[in-house]
Amino acid sequence: MPVVARGTVVALIVGIVVAGSAVPAGAHQEWFVNAPEAYPLDFGALLRPGVVFAAAAAVAVTLLLRPVAARLPTPELAVIKPARRLGSLVPWVPRLLAAHLGVSLLVLAFDRVVLDPGIDVPEGVGGTLLLVPQAMVGGLLIAGVLVRAASVAIMLTGPLLVALQGPEALVTLAVFVGSAAFLFVLPPRVGSR
Repeated sequence: MPVVARGTVVALIVGIVVAGSAVPAGAHQEWFVNAPEAYPLDFGALLRPGVVFAAAAAVAVTLLLRPVAARLPTPELAVIKPARRLGSLVPWVPRLLAAHLGVSLLVLAFDRVVLDPGIDVPEGVGGTLLLVPQAMVGGLLIAGVLVRAASVAIMLTGPLLVALQGPEALVTLAVFVGSAAFLFVLPPRVGSR
């Protein structure tokens, strides 16, 4: 499949997944607290002077550096002297992301949850069998084998979990689906470090 067509397919899948996930922003809290309902979101905090100033400063720096970045040869990290060492890590990014995603899937499988701390599987053999594909995908990603197939499996699991758990589940899976989409488009290369 040509790169443009592949990118279009991935963008379409991710777009559908994201469009279907218009739910409360607090869904990601499940990863960090046992009872997210005990910690209501304070959207008023976004309008505090310090937060507004920091966001405005980040936008200003970005807008000021865009014309400079357009004149730099790529990769930009090779030109910026303090960041040259970071530029040598660029070939490792897909491999490190795949390993990170694989380890996350394995840890969640050993915790008896499917892709999200809020989605427990039943006790017993049936529940364990539900975790086997997740553990296999995690192992494939860690090994760097069949990364595109493993990525597709993760991206297809998102809509399935939305059908079973509701749209809020997909918000907590956004990191997995986004990482899987990245790895589908740019998998680790065999010759890379």
